[in-house]
Formats: sequence, structure tokens, C-alpha cells
Amino acid sequence: MNHEGLCQKARHAMRCTFLAAFIVALMGPDCLAANHAPKKPARQAQQKNLEPVKAYVPDPKPFNIEDLEVPDWYQLSYRNPPIRFQTDLDLLAPMGTGSQNAARFFRLFSKPDGSRLTEFNRINASKVNHSDWGDILPANEPLIEEAKLWADQSVMRFYPDYYTLNGSFTAIPNLLLPFLLARTWTAMGVDSPNKSVGLGLCRRAIRLGRLLRQEDVCTIADAIGVLCIQTGTKGIYKIALSEGNTKLAFLASIVLGEVAPQNILMRRKFDKSTYLGVPKENDNQEKKLLISERDLEDLITIAKEDPCRRFRMQAIFQMNFIRHLCDSKECIQKVVTALSKLLKSNDPMISQSAQWSLEYTISKSDLKDYLNSYYP
Repeated sequence: MNHEGLCQKARHAMRCTFLAAFIVALMGPDCLAANHAPKKPARQAQQKNLEPVKAYVPDPKPFNIEDLEVPDWYQLSYRNPPIRFQTDLDLLAPMGTGSQNAARFFRLFSKPDGSRLTEFNRINASKVNHSDWGDILPANEPLIEEAKLWADQSVMRFYPDYYTLNGSFTAIPNLLLPFLLARTWTAMGVDSPNKSVGLGLCRRAIRLGRLLRQEDVCTIADAIGVLCIQTGTKGIYKIALSEGNTKLAFLASIVLGEVAPQNILMRRKFDKSTYLGVPKENDNQEKKLLISERDLEDLITIAKEDPCRRFRMQAIFQMNFIRHLCDSKECIQKVVTALSKLLKSNDPMISQSAQWSLEYTISKSDLKDYLNSYYP
């Protein structure tokens, strides 16, 4: 098989990694990088019980049904826009006004050493199955009520407040919890006899998803944010239909219609920002990577110019592997040159990521594990 054929075959295999990312997110961060990450002292002492600032949540913006438009994602995809909902989500579920950082609460449940991880494991084992929404928390679980006010805050920022950027070993929050809460609130909302209360619960699920998408640092957190928004919007659609509210149902259907195009574009971008070529053995029987000029240019372009910071960082982290594993000195030099320019970025997340990729030396055992996991 020629080089281009090998690249196509490897690229096809890499598409599976986007699904794997969702699985990793639902299993928790320990299966992604936490077991390999260097131990660092906690940035702040973790408290078990926190009192959030009570937040005012405004009513959804009024709208006329004739003013609603169905976004043309086919045309949008050619302009490489930020992968975000084009419909104003404030029409459906405005953000809360709380001034506290919601990450302060959610990081307590993080693996491997969150101060409330044992509690999370307990409630995760107590899930019940809902016929429409899958696994949810039992209605009498106190965490459901406790988490409500945190979803009504206006900010969720994990980096660098609670997690330190550490390249490919950067820790991520336990994303199973917000998705579990979103499903629980939505199920309770749809089943509630009080439809006004029900809509409020579904809107909270959407707000939680919007919070997860705010930071634009972690591709998996963003993907789970989309799932939370989709779940809450499905609940609103069901309630609106049952009430004969065609105006609200139409708005919800437009938002739901934006999920699939975003997922497709995210998968494509994920493929391009993680694809590193095909393996081959050199004369010393060392496994190296052979990457085409086109694929390398795609990776560098994403790192430099993509409107989504999470994909820029993903591409920058992958450049570190190219530095260690690529068979071509010319390709390595292109990567080093690109990273050197990114060091001057005005975005500290980008500049720190570029510095890590330029300076960090990956151990031989980690390189071997990487090659075996992606190219068995």
C-alpha cells in the first residue's frame, strides 16, 4: 500500500477517537491522563460544603416566531466559524447572574482525589433508569437540590483556577456529574405536573451545558456541554408539545437541529487536530511516524488560526508527539517554528501550551504507550 493509502487507512481509524472521547468523559478523567500526570499540590484547599451565591435567573427573551431562522450550517462550514449555536440560547434558557465560579463546586468531585469523590461514587451507584432519559439520580438525592444554585452562576472556569495546564497530561473535571444532573433535571421537568416548574428544570440543564462550553479549553468538556444543552432542549420540546405551545416547540426544534452539524464539524476538527500520520519502523527498528505535508499543514493551521481555542490547544499538544516521533527533520522544524511563533500569542492558554509542547520531553514508556494505543 502506498503512503497516501496508508494515510487514508489511519485517518479512517482515527475517527473512532471522537467516540472514544465521549466514553472517556463519562468514565472520568482518571482514564484519560490523571494516572500519568505528575503529582502537583492542590492550588486551593478543597472544602466539602460550599454555599453558593443565590442567583437571579432572568426570563427568556421574548421573540416572534416569524423572526426565527434555521441556520444554514452547510454555508457556515465553508467560513470556518466558531462551533457554537447560531440561535440565541437566551431565547430558550438565559444564563444565571450568580457571581461565583461554578467550577468551585464541580471540581470537588474530580478524580482521583476530589474531596467529595466518595460521595459521587455513592450517588453514581444509586442511579435509577428512566425509560426516556436513561440513568438519572433518584428524586430524593440531596445533591440535586444543592447543585441547582451552582448551575445558576454566570461563570465556570477550571483553568488555571483549579487545574494547571500540563500539556497532554492536563487534568479534566469529572464530566459524568454534570451530564447526570442534566438528565436528572430534564427527566424531573418533563414528568412534573407543573409545566412551569418543568420548563425551569430543563432550562437549568441547558444553563449547565452553556457553562461547560464557556471556557473553550477542553474538547471533551465542550462535547458534554453540547449533550447537556441537547438534553434540556429535548425536555422543553416535549413539554411545549404537550401544552400545545407551537412557538416554543419550534424554537426548541431549531436548537436541536443545530446539534448534529456541530457534532459533525467537531468530529472533523478533532480528526485533523489529533491525526499524526502512520507508523513505520526505521533502520534501527524504532517505530516512527510518517505524516504527509497536507496533514501537517492542517495541524499547524488549526494551531495558529482556528476560532475554537480547544482545537488549537489539542493541535499544539499533538505537536509535542511529532517532535518526538516524526521521521522527517523538515516536519519537526516546521513544528518547532510554528510553536515558537505561538509562544508570542496574546492568549496565555495558547502561549503556555506552546511552551509545554516545545520544552516537555515525553518518557520512552509514554511514547510507547501512545504508539501502541493509536497504532496497535
